Amino acid sequence: MRIAIIGAGSVGATLGRAWIERGEDVIWGLRNPADPKHAALPKDRVKAPAEAVKAAEVCVAPKAALTAGVKWATMTSTPSRTNSVAISAARSLRPSE
Repeated sequence: MRIAIIGAGSVGATLGRAWIERGEDVIWGLRNPADPKHAALPKDRVKAPAEAVKAAEVCVAPKAALTAGVKWATMTSTPSRTNSVAISAARSLRPSE
C-alpha cells in the first residue's frame, strides 16, 4: 500500500519507519525535503507534500504537521483522492472521550 505521511517529526518518522519495516510503500511529504534534519530518512522517499500525496492510497498528517501549516486540502483535493483515505491525528483523545 502506498502511504503518504505529511511531516517527519517523532510521530511521522516513527510511523513511516514501522510501515516500511512491514513492507509498505511510504513517502514523506516535507515542507523542506533538503533540510539536514531529515538526513536519516531514505532520500528517495522524501518529497514535497503535494507530490507525496499524488499516488497515495492513505495520507496521514500527525498533529504537528497540521499545526505547522500543512493544509488539509493538500491531502484531500487531488484527483487521485477518490479511492483513498486521509487520516488526521490532530485531535488527541482522552480516556473519557
